[in-house]
Amino acid sequence: MIRINLSLLLPALALCLGSCSSLQTQQTSSRAGYALRVVKPMRIEVTSTLDSNPVAEVFEFLAPYQSGVDSLQRPYVGRSAQFMTVQRPECLLSNWVADVMVAEGERLGYKPDMGLCNIGGLRSALPQDTVRRGDVLAVAPFENFFTIVEMRGIDMLRLMENIAAVHGEGVSHSVRMVISKDGQLRSATINGEPIEPARVYVVATIDYLSYGNDKMYALKDAQKSTITTKAMRDVLIDYLQWLDSQGQMAHSEIEGRIVEKD
Repeated sequence: MIRINLSLLLPALALCLGSCSSLQTQQTSSRAGYALRVVKPMRIEVTSTLDSNPVAEVFEFLAPYQSGVDSLQRPYVGRSAQFMTVQRPECLLSNWVADVMVAEGERLGYKPDMGLCNIGGLRSALPQDTVRRGDVLAVAPFENFFTIVEMRGIDMLRLMENIAAVHGEGVSHSVRMVISKDGQLRSATINGEPIEPARVYVVATIDYLSYGNDKMYALKDAQKSTITTKAMRDVLIDYLQWLDSQGQMAHSEIEGRIVEKD
């Protein structure tokens, strides 16, 4: 029997059908002399609960594509010691990803002072125990490429202010920040030391942030940005596979990297 994972394939189908339906409605309304006045979006969760009432026609339509999807999603890449979710100002998943960024920078011969990932770019949780390629694709689905940024300390201080203003992003183990409830930076250290305005710091991040996106404006003023050809999801997959080869699992802790106080 062929099993279809509707949670993976229905969004694309719904988008296609919804677009066609919308176009047809607009054309019909135009011919009838009507004008569109209001559009009210709604969120429909695509989960396994939809499988409780399967529609035979949908299964038939999706069946030819299932094997291709499975070949991409199912391969085993490693294991995680815990279920890692996303939240601000600090969370297990963002801590782990930021630390992996530092490890990747070191593998390439750099000495990153910190790793930085955007919370908004982590789109799913990492499951506990077995981690498959599809799990990592769900966490990091975008075409973001691993990037090394070199910036002056004065701009690093601005970057810390940027992070505080959005109430936290994923930062590596080297960073300790205290921020206020209204998004002001109270204090920040790297490797236990105050940030020196004249020093050059190395940040392991992604190209998307290096352009100043997600309000990380200070990164635009970096002295140098080196964008690699390696997608961030591949960085995570390679690190999970390396851990597995060493008999280890992905592990993370809440360490007080970013603390929010009144």
